[in-house]
Amino acid sequence: MNMANIFENQQVVAIAGLIALVVVLFVVKRLILVRLEDKARSEASSMSDIYRVLVLSLNAPLNLLIFVIFIAVVNRVVSIFDVNDELLLRVLSIGIDAGLIITLFLFLERFVTYLLRRYQDQSSIVKNTSGIAGGAVRAVFAVLAILIILSTMGISITPIVASLGITSLAVALALQPTLENVFFRYSVGHGQANPHWRFH
Repeated sequence: MNMANIFENQQVVAIAGLIALVVVLFVVKRLILVRLEDKARSEASSMSDIYRVLVLSLNAPLNLLIFVIFIAVVNRVVSIFDVNDELLLRVLSIGIDAGLIITLFLFLERFVTYLLRRYQDQSSIVKNTSGIAGGAVRAVFAVLAILIILSTMGISITPIVASLGITSLAVALALQPTLENVFFRYSVGHGQANPHWRFH
């Protein structure tokens, strides 16, 4: 009976520790974002734009990182309590790896997207291509994240990469006339028409 009480007390302490850890991590996240916001307001140079982009880019990835840290601590607590559920341990391990990869790619995708939005008013090229570029960046980062996650799970990604290469080549060849017309119209609008381009 004594041992059961001790075990239950350890579980209560572990749960309380996990809750306290999450609270502390959210406080740290808030302090980081507030500090970056202060830097963005105090800087008069172009660095203020970078700080603003960082504030917008870090919010969701930091939330996800806190969740990943929580899962990692749960994984550690489970191993301390000698839980021998191989499936649970495997799922936790994959969740930690996938969470870290998604966090990194989410931050990079948001940083590039918000950077394009921030500077689209300063450049006509960025303004005209920001929508397409943002979508392309989002798609590239999503595909890379999925491929890396599959690789960490032990799934061979070589056939997937090969099929993606063939598919992208087919799409590029199919879109070639359309892209020629788009670039021709763009260059005509800017007085730089290339005589070798033509409408189909």
